[in-house]
Amino acid sequence: MKSFLCKLGIVLVVVVTVFAYADVWGENWKSFGSTPSGSFYYDFDSITLVSKNLIKVWTQLVFSPAGISQMVEAFGPKYNNLQNQVGQFDIDCAESKVRITFFNYSRDGEMLASGQYKKGEWVLVPSGTVVSTLIQELCGLLTEGQFKEF
Repeated sequence: MKSFLCKLGIVLVVVVTVFAYADVWGENWKSFGSTPSGSFYYDFDSITLVSKNLIKVWTQLVFSPAGISQMVEAFGPKYNNLQNQVGQFDIDCAESKVRITFFNYSRDGEMLASGQYKKGEWVLVPSGTVVSTLIQELCGLLTEGQFKEF
């Protein structure tokens, strides 16, 4: 019994420590643009160089009131409480293409929807868009050698 309580105590200390410091991980959000739908950010600490020209990064769109209205109109009243969309972007720097997995969250943290943009296909990003700004910024860091080799 004493051995079990000792092990349980160690597990609890580890769990509490992990959750106490969890908000430090991945919380370095940098703005990369805005539209009438909302403001866009990427998590600098989440940038991962997968291969020579492929980057993964977590992004966030914080919806504006106009953006929420658009989502309610498109997807129904469950989006009245919409707050943000978190996405994982796979960026092909050589081809200026992205593949996006997204998660929509309400103000109380409930996941409203998740999925993959264009069914997970690689999509060519037009110049002059918010996403093209992200690609230019992150792929620019890649060419400047600010990422370690994979």
